[in-house]
Amino acid sequence: MLEPVDKIWMDGKLVPWAEANVHILTHSLHYGLAAFEGIRCYKGKSGSAIFRLQEHVDRLFDSAHIGMMEMPYDRKQIAEAIVETVRANRLDACYIRPLVYIGYGAMGVHPGNNPIRVAVAAWRWGAYLGDEALANGMRARVSSFTRHHVNVSMTRGKISGYYVNSILAKREAKADGYDEAIMLDPEGYVAEGTGENIFIVRRGKIKTTPLTSILEGITRNSIIDMARERNIPVTEERFTRDEMYLADEVFVTGVGSSTTYPDYKPAPFIVASQAAGVDMVTVVTEGIFSYCSLKVKIDTDRYLGPEQANVRCQGEVVGHVTTAEYGSQMLSLGGVHHLTGGSKKEGRITVEMMEQLGNRAAVEFNIDDGSQLRLQAGRAPIVNGVEEQRMRVGCGSATIGIFAKQFFGIADEVVVVDDHITGVLTEHQAGRCLDMRAD
Repeated sequence: MLEPVDKIWMDGKLVPWAEANVHILTHSLHYGLAAFEGIRCYKGKSGSAIFRLQEHVDRLFDSAHIGMMEMPYDRKQIAEAIVETVRANRLDACYIRPLVYIGYGAMGVHPGNNPIRVAVAAWRWGAYLGDEALANGMRARVSSFTRHHVNVSMTRGKISGYYVNSILAKREAKADGYDEAIMLDPEGYVAEGTGENIFIVRRGKIKTTPLTSILEGITRNSIIDMARERNIPVTEERFTRDEMYLADEVFVTGVGSSTTYPDYKPAPFIVASQAAGVDMVTVVTEGIFSYCSLKVKIDTDRYLGPEQANVRCQGEVVGHVTTAEYGSQMLSLGGVHHLTGGSKKEGRITVEMMEQLGNRAAVEFNIDDGSQLRLQAGRAPIVNGVEEQRMRVGCGSATIGIFAKQFFGIADEVVVVDDHITGVLTEHQAGRCLDMRAD
């Protein structure tokens, strides 16, 4: 919830916060063509300062030009309006939102001669995702939504309607239990966050996405300048998400969002820091972990479910039934898809399930159109509430199955032993079929 302040600048004058209203049929409210900026005023040791004010004003004018909205004020007037708004509200640190929009008049996609209006608001707004996230990091995922193609929308403009793309990605990430989303461009390369630019660091070199399908971030440019001043190599080129997973470090920038960040698939852990007064974060990727999976061998010949059927834990899909091997049923559990994507809790539950199985704890599963299972390393599986009494083990099982008829009538028992595998005929399904019983 926003904390109200005293005044908002609207079309050349300061008006009370509660009276800063527009008509419900304002054109931009319906069709999304408006330009805006996200600016920060920071409190420093020698007073307060607005971060790169002129660059933000220039980008606001560029965005209005891209949107074919003729500004009714010049750059100096808008810069002065921003400073005036901050001072009028006695804010020593704040977020500032200038907005250029098409006002009330004609409806329909073409706005005709509707007036171009300008407003500037400022309010206290801490870390975008909260102080705890800034201090302890947050989780992000690669979104299923793609960043705009350059011929779908002109991505160099900070246009309100473009952010529907970001809103959908953000809501998807939040619904899946993450804090933020990383978006790919239409060709599958890393683009940006829902409101942040992305940098990766590998072997002492910094790389960031080029200005193709992304907004030209002002903090992004600041980081590039700072790095080059310190003789740190910086390149602007496309990179894939697996290159991001392999990076030594990942950080993101964005003044408006206070540079707190981020689901990617796989999810990173993010550590916050500050550099030259600019909020930054480090993303420690979990790429190796995110590609982990378990292949679970279940010593039973009982029907568990159709091949490729979903395996569920606590209602969430965590794997599937795969091809039986050596007389035993097999499950494939985990993997990058289940660890980092899917429904709301899937990734977290998959991690917990793998951890529990790996630590020899019992875990319950349900197979779609199949059985209920209780599995525990070193213990017989329980299928539909019945504990399995017979055991099949690897190649020894295959050997017994192949030669069972030749053994029958010659030996009362057959044991196959090598350096790690044992098969026992009377405990094998082949022995059961031949009605062999251990004395």
